[in-house]
Amino acid sequence: MNVNDNYLVDLIDRELVCKLPYDNNALSVADWARSRNIDILNGLGLVTLNVEIEAQRLRLKDQRMIHLTSKYIWTSYITPSQKEKFKALAKKANDINNNIRQINAENLNRIFRLNTQDTDIPLINGINFYDDNGGFESLFMPAGNGSSSF
Repeated sequence: MNVNDNYLVDLIDRELVCKLPYDNNALSVADWARSRNIDILNGLGLVTLNVEIEAQRLRLKDQRMIHLTSKYIWTSYITPSQKEKFKALAKKANDINNNIRQINAENLNRIFRLNTQDTDIPLINGINFYDDNGGFESLFMPAGNGSSSF
């Protein structure tokens, strides 16, 4: 990428972009990833988040430029130790989201395995609101209480 073509590099606050997002809070990062339907985060993705926040502050919406700037910041400004911190935060957020997905899948599995109860006790089954005749009163009255004098 030619840096001269990337106007966003000159406009963003590089110090803010190089900081860990959400004050290094993995739960907040995981929540953000779920809200954006991101399955797997990586360090570069977190830098992209920071660049997107800066672009919003500057009222810029050029996604191509945001992507190019993120890659440039990742390769040129983020130190190896910072990269490890970004990667570690992404891994923690991924682990949280994987656990949430697993719990959700287990709960859905339990719901699907629930059996419907077969009983003839009216208290449990409720009231039959459908008249066998299919008349108009069956829409308003329990079965057997309707009048056919309409």
